[in-house]
Amino acid sequence: MPVFAKATDVETRLCRPLSDLENSAAAAAITTVTGLVVDCAGRDDAWAEALDPVPEALKSLCVEKAVGVIANPAGLTSQSETIGTYTLSQGFQKSESSALFLTPFEERLVSRAVYGTTTGSSLPVGMFDREIELSDFPFVEVNEDVPNPKD
Repeated sequence: MPVFAKATDVETRLCRPLSDLENSAAAAAITTVTGLVVDCAGRDDAWAEALDPVPEALKSLCVEKAVGVIANPAGLTSQSETIGTYTLSQGFQKSESSALFLTPFEERLVSRAVYGTTTGSSLPVGMFDREIELSDFPFVEVNEDVPNPKD
């Protein structure tokens, strides 16, 4: 399985060494996000393994997602605390892994990193299928004077 970053990249981002538990969490997050990026790009593992060097945007995305998992391993989304007659309230994501899912902005980032600035969709699979279909047919000039048999 290809990966776009390493735990040492996360250490560099955090400016400190990772504990064994953080190292495992970072490696798992990077693997998961790499898979999500490859899927979002509509490519396969062979494509991902052949990337040399990995585009900085894809590497940074994996690192930032790993940092988020390390900083918030339980997936806490909200927390409030009241001191008088003590109250504590915490909110969590429905799924712990949802912190790793790509947001629409991150999908556009992947699209731009993989396909360039002219893509119009974050999921470019099939984007040019119509153009390819049309290129398979010889160019035919339309004569508007000839009645359409479907009319």
